[in-house]
Amino acid sequence: MEALMVDNGLNPDTKIYRYMRIETFMSFVEARQIHLTNINLWDDKWEVILSKIPTVDDKGELTFPLYSFHENLYGQCWSLV
Repeated sequence: MEALMVDNGLNPDTKIYRYMRIETFMSFVEARQIHLTNINLWDDKWEVILSKIPTVDDKGELTFPLYSFHENLYGQCWSLV
């Protein structure tokens, strides 16, 4: 399954940025392939915050999720600035 989210305000002249290791960049350029990372491994601790929020169970006790659908999501993050 492929998904590409693009803002309608982007055009061919829009500059976008992404920090990546040189090996990843070289693969991107030479092999014309992108590298997707499991979003749980991203450095930004706020990216998957909802998967780490505890809920209250039927007994009124805090329960931390053992599994989240986020565990199976892969992606990339690019920025305009």
